[in-house]
Amino acid sequence: MRRILTAVCLSLLASSYVFAERNYSHTLIVGQDANSYTSINQAIVSISQYTLTAENPGCIRVYPGTYVEQINSYYPGGHDLPAHCDLIGMGTTPQSIVIEHKRRAESDPNFTQIGPEIYADGVLCDGDNLVQNLKIANVGPNQNSIRFKTNGSLLNCIVDSDHDAVTGWGHLVVSGCTISGMYRSCIYAFSTYAISDSTITPATRSWGGEHPAGIEVYKSGTIDNVTINAEISSSDYVPHYDYPWLCGVIAQLSNRNDKLTITNSRMNLDLTTITHQDRPNEVATWQVFGIVSGGRNPTPTTYYPGTVEVQDCSINVNGIENGRGIMVGGIVVRGSGTINILGNTSITTDRTVGQYEANGYEYALVNQNGTICVEQNDGYDPNFVFGTISVCNPPQKPNEIEIEPELFESLEEEVQEGQMDSFSENLLGMFPWPPELKYDNIINFLDYAKISSNLQKTGISLAGDFDDSNTVDINDVNYLTSNWLTKLNWPLAMTSTILSSASITNPVDLAFDPNGYLYVLSASPTQVKIFDQNLALQTTIDVNATNPRGLDVYLSNEPNSPKLLYIADSGANRIIRYINTSGHNFIIDSTFGTAGKIGQLGTGDGDFNCPEDVEISSEGNLFVADSNNNRIHIFEPNGAFITKWGDGQLNSPVGACLIGNNDFAVADANNQVQRCAAYSGLLASRFGEMGSDYGQFLNPARLHYDIKTDQLLVADAGNNRVQFLKTYNYGLFSSFRMVFGGIVADQNFASPQAAITDPNLDDPNLIIYVADTGNNRILKLRVEPDEPNNRPVARFAQFVSALEANDVNEALALFTKDSQEKYAAIFQELQPQFGQMASDIVDIVPISNDGTTAVYDILREEEGDIYGYPVVFVRDELGNWKITKF
Repeated sequence: MRRILTAVCLSLLASSYVFAERNYSHTLIVGQDANSYTSINQAIVSISQYTLTAENPGCIRVYPGTYVEQINSYYPGGHDLPAHCDLIGMGTTPQSIVIEHKRRAESDPNFTQIGPEIYADGVLCDGDNLVQNLKIANVGPNQNSIRFKTNGSLLNCIVDSDHDAVTGWGHLVVSGCTISGMYRSCIYAFSTYAISDSTITPATRSWGGEHPAGIEVYKSGTIDNVTINAEISSSDYVPHYDYPWLCGVIAQLSNRNDKLTITNSRMNLDLTTITHQDRPNEVATWQVFGIVSGGRNPTPTTYYPGTVEVQDCSINVNGIENGRGIMVGGIVVRGSGTINILGNTSITTDRTVGQYEANGYEYALVNQNGTICVEQNDGYDPNFVFGTISVCNPPQKPNEIEIEPELFESLEEEVQEGQMDSFSENLLGMFPWPPELKYDNIINFLDYAKISSNLQKTGISLAGDFDDSNTVDINDVNYLTSNWLTKLNWPLAMTSTILSSASITNPVDLAFDPNGYLYVLSASPTQVKIFDQNLALQTTIDVNATNPRGLDVYLSNEPNSPKLLYIADSGANRIIRYINTSGHNFIIDSTFGTAGKIGQLGTGDGDFNCPEDVEISSEGNLFVADSNNNRIHIFEPNGAFITKWGDGQLNSPVGACLIGNNDFAVADANNQVQRCAAYSGLLASRFGEMGSDYGQFLNPARLHYDIKTDQLLVADAGNNRVQFLKTYNYGLFSSFRMVFGGIVADQNFASPQAAITDPNLDDPNLIIYVADTGNNRILKLRVEPDEPNNRPVARFAQFVSALEANDVNEALALFTKDSQEKYAAIFQELQPQFGQMASDIVDIVPISNDGTTAVYDILREEEGDIYGYPVVFVRDELGNWKITKF
């Protein structure tokens, strides 16, 4: 099996490759003859009986016929396309096979309201799916045509949607497609992506709409040879929003290291006279942009610091004359990011340049808050430019520092022997390592340096490359720490072992008291259960709360002080305090606030709207995550209001915790963790974004800071896992940064809402407790990261070294026992070619890793093209990664 790649120059963050046909373990046929399945859903039911995996995928081949199907389990008679199952049309063109999904009108007697997803997807793909050579169309309002839950590819398809056409939550590949969508963006890419050789038509509909756009992206990726055409007039659409939107590409890159590259593409956006639904005698306040970096809100923002690179593209945007507040821009930067305009890129507009009525303009380039850099300013009339525009500097030769081979070896020995003082003097003084690259990361860097050399990496600028002369490019060190360590070499999926467990209905938060007892908050029934460290139940406290969401336990250092239990009651907009009377007995503390409670519904000081979490400082002050008011409240121990912060900074905070004494961490609906000054809210750093990749979040819940390991635990509820963020609060490289540190996802969590460590537990291992909410249980887990030389990438480097040494036995020793028998004869036959095989390998790219099985693509050069071949790793009985398929 091989997957052909469409470009030689690749990047780890957005590998621009697409699936070629795979070797399938099971193939089912629809519509070919009388012996075939008559519907796609019928075939899905049948193929779902098999165990499909990345190495043993399935396929459903569809022959021309009439298919009106809902390939979505939310519809009666419909089913999701299973993970690792491809859907391929067997007609001569995509139009030969039309999957037409539709939603019945509510007036239809057969209409059934199932839930919000009834409005969603015609084709819902569970993961690692290829959909090829089909036409997918919908004929009803509020319909998405196709959505990939994780990685997926859409090849040579026609997608015609009355809503969002294509949505990808994992790595998304779109190539050779014709796509039209209404209402909002035709393509949403929430993770990495490679979109190429396609035509996209954002459209509108007369019965209402919002923001038609071509492509909307949130992470790094590429757009190449894409045409985006849109022509909208009053006959098409009557907007009912103050700022309706027509845009070619929207980049909302919330990570500074994210980069969108757009090459050889064309955008033609034409807006003619349109009236406003609510004010029929006025012209709507439209925004028409070719490419925009930043959000939809016209106000400049400090968010979205990523980079967009536009090369050899043409952008043509046409507004309407004398429109009320019409904003027209060829390329626009609204956030704090950068757009680089390179090569032969042209931008044209059709109106007279400059200011129109209130808030209106038309310019080729608009820089509101970031950076626009042009490779050369020829052809850019200053009258058509708003804001500061700079000229890109020509590429400079990278600064390099040579490290002698002997020193390189001595550095590695010092790390392995734990001689950190000598190591830091030798290595850290050579060039400016960023604060993220602490001692525990440098061994990864040394491993990577050796791996890069062994793999003869060419054409890929990752970072910190050691070549044969042991030279390191210091300009790339930041890229190394923020991206490569996160994506490849850090122990992404750590192994966990269940030490004990307890059943409890709907657990939503956890806290330890100073005596080592675990308090578990249940939202239904509304109770707090107290367990010992081995999860033996001690007692149950009934809680008088409407919708309890967060809790904390506090014990003052003052002599004879009682333990205090705090509950954030989201449903009643209040904080409740209980006081310990004896043993594990608690009653309402009437000395706190009013009858043991503070807060009421409102927006004033001390008022709440759905408080989600409460955190108590060492002094006894309360920090409350006031979710719907988008802020943090701070109270004195007696409940008196101190201050609040977060307006304009937070978006529905749900999890909060203190880091040390002065820092505060907040998880909010932007799928980010913010690190702020505890009492002022001054933002120090952000980490994360929406998605399912490592370092991304989907509805993060509670946070917990573990002082022993200096890291945050994030309950990544929507991704069914716990993530670790290194905080660097202490030590030589203390800083305000947060860096991805690993995940635990190997216990089949279901929407975990909280994960904590026990500060009282004296154990050399990392022990965590998880509120596995969807499974109604609490787990006590021992978590063990892989050693640097026991990671899939390191194992593969050892394998390549064995090939270079022409050593069959050493190569086979890196395989599982079963696979050794399978490959022994093959390797004996291939031994004369080992050297060439090693030299052809370009790199290795991660596909998936759940802690027990890891799938990577080996990138090999063959006759000038780069091909991807899967290699699968599994853990053996000792927990070591071994190759099982190559």
